Amino acid sequence: MRWTLTPDRFALAWERIDGDRIPYPLAVRRSARDSAERAAQLPALLDWCATELDADLTAALRVLTRPDIRVEVYGTAGPHPVRVLGVAAGAVTVVAAQQPGPRADRGADVILVTGTMKTLAARIVSFLPEMPPGSGPRLSAPVDQVKATDRPAAPHRMPTAPGTPAGPFATPGPAAAPKAPHRQPPAISPAPTSPFAIPGPAPAPGPLGAAVPEEPSPAAAVRRLLSRPRDGLGQMVISARRDTGALRPLAVLCWIDVRGDGRYAVHTRTEVEITPVTAEAFADLLRTPLAAAERITADTVRLRPTAGW
Repeated sequence: MRWTLTPDRFALAWERIDGDRIPYPLAVRRSARDSAERAAQLPALLDWCATELDADLTAALRVLTRPDIRVEVYGTAGPHPVRVLGVAAGAVTVVAAQQPGPRADRGADVILVTGTMKTLAARIVSFLPEMPPGSGPRLSAPVDQVKATDRPAAPHRMPTAPGTPAGPFATPGPAAAPKAPHRQPPAISPAPTSPFAIPGPAPAPGPLGAAVPEEPSPAAAVRRLLSRPRDGLGQMVISARRDTGALRPLAVLCWIDVRGDGRYAVHTRTEVEITPVTAEAFADLLRTPLAAAERITADTVRLRPTAGW
């Protein structure tokens, strides 16, 4: 099933299901500027609730409040933010995608779509801006070699979202810091120096002082691609509910949209892996951590004590 809710309708429906704070990365803000405008809007909103907030929509919203699996997607496409939230509870999945609003901290309409685990990865990727696959080859190099340079470079930090593994060069662990009460989006910028750009080595001079082109090492090729100008980028943080009852990140999958080229997926553990991806190929990559999350939640349910033990 599919619904499109204005921010005002989403906020009221969220109140009606006794939802806690609206989940990241959604940025739902009421349009009323003061209590008088709010009072004027309320009758129409209550009429909408009475006719449209049925059992199906209520159930979909409740899945957002306490999922077993969560995929938080935040990025940029040009000047606009990309906000998608995919969740699963049991056999039911819900994807909430918010259209860009008038300001970076204020989104527009929220689209809700229900489905199953088989459709979750493809549904999430379908809400990313369309982009052809990159034209370059698949690249892979050890993280320490990618971070290294053959010439001094100013130190820099990779921006991260609070409570998540630290950017594309992070190795997700079994635990993460508790989520802040009001989580802010990661400092993702389309500028070529952030967050993936790492200076590459200078070419060696030739006999007469001219630069002699050399075949780049895998690490240099990775650095070179990550330093190119971009039209968009973002990350997906995949989390699963553990036996402690808390959702913990288990993987981070990033993407970059290289200007004049196309989209690449970036995945990092001990190696930085960069893969040109179509929408279908990107969904295939996302299915791997989702399958791991399913196994974790299945074990959690199996080990959970039942009443009377």
